[in-house]
Amino acid sequence: MSKIAIDARFYGTEHTGLGRYTKNVLDFLPRALSSHELLVFTSPKYKDLRLGSNVKVIPIDIPHYSLTEQIKLPRLFESYHPDLLYSFHFNVPIYLKIPFVVTIHDLIKSHFSHSDTTTRNKLFFQLKRLGYNKTISFAVLKSKAIIVPSNTVKNDVLTLFGVNPTKIRVVYEAPDKIFRVDKIRKEKSSRPYILYVGNSYPHKNLSLLLSAYSKLASKIDHDLVIVSKRNYFLDKVLAPYALPPGRIQIIEQLSDSKLHTLYKEAKLTVIPSLMEGFGLPGLESLLLRTPILVSDIPVFREVYGASATYFNPQDSADLAAKIADKLSQPSKKQDFSYPRTWESSALEIAEVLNENCPRL
Repeated sequence: MSKIAIDARFYGTEHTGLGRYTKNVLDFLPRALSSHELLVFTSPKYKDLRLGSNVKVIPIDIPHYSLTEQIKLPRLFESYHPDLLYSFHFNVPIYLKIPFVVTIHDLIKSHFSHSDTTTRNKLFFQLKRLGYNKTISFAVLKSKAIIVPSNTVKNDVLTLFGVNPTKIRVVYEAPDKIFRVDKIRKEKSSRPYILYVGNSYPHKNLSLLLSAYSKLASKIDHDLVIVSKRNYFLDKVLAPYALPPGRIQIIEQLSDSKLHTLYKEAKLTVIPSLMEGFGLPGLESLLLRTPILVSDIPVFREVYGASATYFNPQDSADLAAKIADKLSQPSKKQDFSYPRTWESSALEIAEVLNENCPRL
């Protein structure tokens, strides 16, 4: 039996996509590693979490991306004498002496490095950039294995860091169960709408969708519904577009069942990203038989294949034309199948951890 430490401080939906990923994998990982002792480090909020008889939950109050994380966390992990550490994110302390496996969801921060990606002052931003560069390099170069959600991210890691390709394991993600069922009570919208689900950081390219929609708004009856947290970035991309009240609707927080309904009732889901690590919103939409219109980037070609319609993410006129074409077509719901589950993802992650446990 080996002792595996797991940094699960991102556990919980309050940490959005990364928190949901952590939770979904931990729903199944302890069973997949039943022959090992697991030390799961979480935030104090989840100190009473029950994950299995082979799991000890250890609450720690150490913020992500902090100096405390770099100084205190290595000593804390090492005090439990684990054989291996698994981190759900790249922020592995650079002074860590334990062998570790890391999941790298994307390298967006490596590509989008301009100061318009932050609300911090320039000096603080530059210091954070230095910290990021050192930490991501340590995670990639010193890890025993790297888990990534797509071949696109794998290729990006190989291009930027030149590591041995055998070190990287692609483990695809999966939509939550609720998006695989079609029996949730419908709540009909009073007006037809186009849907966007995601945050408003620059790489999401939401401004392109807003530009395309502003060209079409006077010609179509469809509103634009944006599911996103209201913040500086969202206000910034919305500011140039003066549309009649109600044509753009912002929904900040909603349950999965409400999101299920929004997907199902939408005429079209649009995803204009310039870069992603995977693409769960598109899969969720497709499973509920709502067509998707997505930017023509490698990861979307990999994940969606022929199930999506693609547009040039640098050309709002192209997006506007594709939206108009989709809206002009008769409603036609097409079935979509995606066999991967979070259980299968957890099993593959367990394989990587087993392969890299020093005592095995």
